[in-house]
Amino acid sequence: RAIVEDKKGQLWLGLDGGGIDLYNRKTDDFTHFKNDPKNTNTISSDIIMSVLVDKEGCLWIGTYGEGLNKFDPTTKNVERFHTNAKDPNALSNDIVWKIFENNDNTIWVGTRGGGLSIFDKKTKKFKPYTYNVNDKFSLNSDKVLSILKDKSGLIWIGTENNGLNKYDVQS
Repeated sequence: RAIVEDKKGQLWLGLDGGGIDLYNRKTDDFTHFKNDPKNTNTISSDIIMSVLVDKEGCLWIGTYGEGLNKFDPTTKNVERFHTNAKDPNALSNDIVWKIFENNDNTIWVGTRGGGLSIFDKKTKKFKPYTYNVNDKFSLNSDKVLSILKDKSGLIWIGTENNGLNKYDVQS
């Protein structure tokens, strides 16, 4: 369902029910990473929707219904992020469709039903951006499927059934 290449040229594959596979092209070997319900230092789900390798080499894993995971391939540590109705700085929805890293040290998380959650790596807090019928500058849908930054620095956010949003980071 998702694939990304890391700085070493290895491929990380996000599988639909199979967790994460790491393919080493030099050795032609696979390493498997799966959820273990008894171990919180494993990925939170085996249903993977999206993967991203950030500038530091960490793998961000979006799941279907079990939130966002940050996996450090060096230490093998997993950090899990979930929705929490009591915490306004938590992930906005546990179905993560798209993950994008911006130049300002933030991770943008497109969710199915919670709009966009922007994670600040320094503060470890999320800021939600959602659809608001009374705000013409809000997202046009809370179902974010895709995120792209173009050459001019504009960020484009694609949504399910409601089209495209343009976000100018400078304004």
